[in-house]
Amino acid sequence: MGLRSWWAKLRKREDDAAIERAEEMAKETPEERAISSGDIEGMAADERVARLAGEATIEDAERLGE
Repeated sequence: MGLRSWWAKLRKREDDAAIERAEEMAKETPEERAISSGDIEGMAADERVARLAGEATIEDAERLGE
C-alpha cells in the first residue's frame, strides 16, 4: 500500500463519516439541535437555578400554550 492509496482511503472514511453526521443532524428535532450545538453545562446550570427560584420549565410553558 502506497502513501497515495492510504491517503485516499483516509479521505474516503472522513467523507463517509461527514455524510453520516449530516444525515443524523437532518433527523434531529429543533430541541435536539439546540442541545447538541449549545453549552450543555451552562444550560444545566440555568435549569437548576430556575428550579430553585420556582420558575416554570419550557415544558410547562409549552403545555400551557397547547
